[in-house]
Amino acid sequence: MKQREIMIWKMFLLFIIILFIGGCAYTKTVKITSDPGKATIYSNGVEIGTTPLTKELSSYEENEKFEFVAKKEGYREGKITVGFKPQDKTGYHIKMERADTVSVELISFEAQSTDEGVKLAITRKPTLAYLEIIERSPNVRSVTWIISNRDKTL
Repeated sequence: MKQREIMIWKMFLLFIIILFIGGCAYTKTVKITSDPGKATIYSNGVEIGTTPLTKELSSYEENEKFEFVAKKEGYREGKITVGFKPQDKTGYHIKMERADTVSVELISFEAQSTDEGVKLAITRKPTLAYLEIIERSPNVRSVTWIISNRDKTL
Protein backbone atom coordinates (compact mmCIF):
# COMPACT_ATOMS: atom_id res chain seq x y z
CA MET A 1 0.00 0.00 0.00
CA LYS A 2 2.82 2.37 0.81
CA GLN A 3 4.41 1.91 -2.60
CA ARG A 4 1.13 2.76 -4.25
CA GLU A 5 0.84 6.01 -2.24
CA ILE A 6 4.41 6.94 -3.14
CA MET A 7 3.67 6.28 -6.82
CA ILE A 8 0.53 8.44 -6.67
CA TRP A 9 2.50 11.29 -5.04
CA LYS A 10 5.23 11.01 -7.70
CA MET A 11 2.63 11.18 -10.48
CA PHE A 12 0.95 14.14 -8.79
CA LEU A 13 4.28 16.00 -8.50
CA LEU A 14 5.13 15.22 -12.12
CA PHE A 15 1.74 16.59 -13.19
CA ILE A 16 2.31 19.79 -11.17
CA ILE A 17 5.79 20.27 -12.69
CA ILE A 18 4.48 19.79 -16.23
CA LEU A 19 1.61 22.17 -15.54
CA PHE A 20 4.01 24.76 -14.10
CA ILE A 21 6.49 24.55 -17.01
CA GLY A 22 3.75 24.67 -19.66
CA GLY A 23 1.94 27.51 -17.91
CA CYS A 24 4.99 29.83 -17.90
CA ALA A 25 5.35 30.04 -21.69
CA TYR A 26 4.10 33.09 -23.58
CA THR A 27 2.58 32.39 -26.98
CA LYS A 28 1.20 34.53 -29.76
CA THR A 29 0.12 33.69 -33.30
CA VAL A 30 0.98 36.37 -35.84
CA LYS A 31 0.14 36.85 -39.50
CA ILE A 32 2.79 38.59 -41.61
CA THR A 33 1.89 40.15 -44.95
CA SER A 34 4.04 42.12 -47.37
CA ASP A 35 3.88 44.63 -50.18
CA PRO A 36 4.77 43.28 -52.70
CA GLY A 37 3.29 39.88 -51.90
CA LYS A 38 5.02 36.51 -52.02
CA ALA A 39 8.15 37.82 -50.26
CA THR A 40 10.43 35.29 -48.58
CA ILE A 41 10.48 35.69 -44.78
CA TYR A 42 13.55 34.98 -42.64
CA SER A 43 13.89 34.71 -38.87
CA ASN A 44 17.39 34.54 -37.38
CA GLY A 45 18.77 34.11 -40.90
CA VAL A 46 16.64 31.01 -41.57
CA GLU A 47 13.96 30.98 -44.27
CA ILE A 48 10.58 30.26 -42.65
CA GLY A 49 8.16 30.79 -45.56
CA THR A 50 6.57 33.29 -47.93
CA THR A 51 3.91 35.92 -47.32
CA PRO A 52 1.18 35.75 -46.30
CA LEU A 53 2.63 33.77 -43.40
CA THR A 54 1.11 32.67 -40.09
CA LYS A 55 3.64 31.88 -37.37
CA GLU A 56 3.24 30.90 -33.72
CA LEU A 57 5.73 32.59 -31.41
CA SER A 58 6.58 31.20 -28.00
CA SER A 59 9.02 32.14 -25.27
CA TYR A 60 9.49 31.97 -21.53
CA GLU A 61 10.28 35.70 -21.51
CA GLU A 62 7.42 38.14 -21.95
CA ASN A 63 9.73 40.89 -23.25
CA GLU A 64 11.43 38.78 -25.94
CA LYS A 65 11.39 40.29 -29.44
CA PHE A 66 11.40 38.47 -32.77
CA GLU A 67 12.82 40.07 -35.93
CA PHE A 68 11.48 39.09 -39.32
CA VAL A 69 13.17 40.06 -42.59
CA ALA A 70 11.35 40.05 -45.95
CA LYS A 71 13.30 39.65 -49.19
CA LYS A 72 12.21 39.72 -52.81
CA GLU A 73 14.21 40.20 -55.98
CA GLY A 74 14.04 43.78 -57.21
CA TYR A 75 13.16 45.18 -53.75
CA ARG A 76 15.08 46.34 -50.71
CA GLU A 77 14.64 44.05 -47.75
CA GLY A 78 12.10 45.04 -45.13
CA LYS A 79 12.21 44.31 -41.40
CA ILE A 80 9.76 44.20 -38.53
CA THR A 81 10.17 43.45 -34.84
CA VAL A 82 7.38 41.58 -33.07
CA GLY A 83 6.86 41.17 -29.34
CA PHE A 84 4.22 39.66 -27.10
CA LYS A 85 2.83 43.08 -26.18
CA PRO A 86 0.27 44.13 -27.15
CA GLN A 87 -1.17 40.62 -27.03
CA ASP A 88 -4.17 41.49 -29.22
CA LYS A 89 -2.03 42.78 -32.14
CA THR A 90 -1.56 39.81 -34.43
CA GLY A 91 -1.34 41.33 -37.92
CA TYR A 92 2.01 42.74 -39.14
CA HIS A 93 2.77 44.23 -42.55
CA ILE A 94 6.17 44.70 -44.20
CA LYS A 95 6.41 47.32 -46.96
CA MET A 96 9.43 47.00 -49.21
CA GLU A 97 10.71 49.70 -51.55
CA ARG A 98 11.66 48.94 -55.12
CA ALA A 99 15.44 48.80 -55.49
CA ASP A 100 17.20 51.17 -57.86
CA THR A 101 18.39 49.25 -60.89
CA VAL A 102 20.76 49.85 -63.77
CA SER A 103 21.51 47.76 -66.83
CA VAL A 104 25.20 46.90 -66.94
CA GLU A 105 27.45 44.67 -68.97
CA LEU A 106 28.92 41.83 -66.93
CA ILE A 107 32.46 41.05 -68.06
CA SER A 108 34.16 37.81 -67.12
CA PHE A 109 37.22 35.92 -68.28
CA GLU A 110 37.16 32.27 -69.28
CA ALA A 111 40.11 30.01 -69.99
CA GLN A 112 40.03 28.53 -73.48
CA SER A 113 42.34 25.88 -74.92
CA THR A 114 43.92 26.74 -78.25
CA ASP A 115 46.66 25.18 -80.40
CA GLU A 116 49.03 27.73 -78.90
CA GLY A 117 48.05 26.91 -75.29
CA VAL A 118 45.53 28.34 -72.87
CA LYS A 119 44.26 31.86 -73.45
CA LEU A 120 41.81 34.03 -71.55
CA ALA A 121 38.72 35.00 -73.50
CA ILE A 122 36.52 37.93 -72.51
CA THR A 123 32.82 37.13 -72.12
CA ARG A 124 30.30 39.97 -72.02
CA LYS A 125 26.63 39.66 -71.17
CA PRO A 126 24.00 42.19 -70.12
CA THR A 127 22.62 41.97 -66.61
CA LEU A 128 20.37 44.01 -64.36
CA ALA A 129 22.14 45.25 -61.21
CA TYR A 130 20.51 46.43 -57.98
CA LEU A 131 21.96 49.52 -56.34
CA GLU A 132 22.21 50.65 -52.75
CA ILE A 133 22.86 54.26 -51.75
CA ILE A 134 25.98 54.56 -49.61
CA GLU A 135 26.17 58.31 -49.07
CA ARG A 136 24.38 61.55 -49.91
CA SER A 137 25.64 65.07 -49.46
CA PRO A 138 24.75 68.61 -50.66
CA ASN A 139 27.44 68.41 -53.37
CA VAL A 140 26.91 64.79 -54.44
CA ARG A 141 23.47 63.43 -55.29
CA SER A 142 24.43 59.93 -54.14
CA VAL A 143 27.20 57.39 -54.12
CA THR A 144 25.95 53.90 -54.91
CA TRP A 145 27.31 50.42 -55.21
CA ILE A 146 25.98 47.25 -56.81
CA ILE A 147 24.57 44.95 -54.12
CA SER A 148 23.44 42.12 -56.40
CA ASN A 149 22.64 41.27 -59.97
CA ARG A 150 20.45 38.81 -61.82
CA ASP A 151 23.39 36.72 -63.03
CA LYS A 152 23.48 34.01 -60.33
CA THR A 153 26.89 32.66 -61.44
CA LEU A 154 28.81 35.20 -59.35
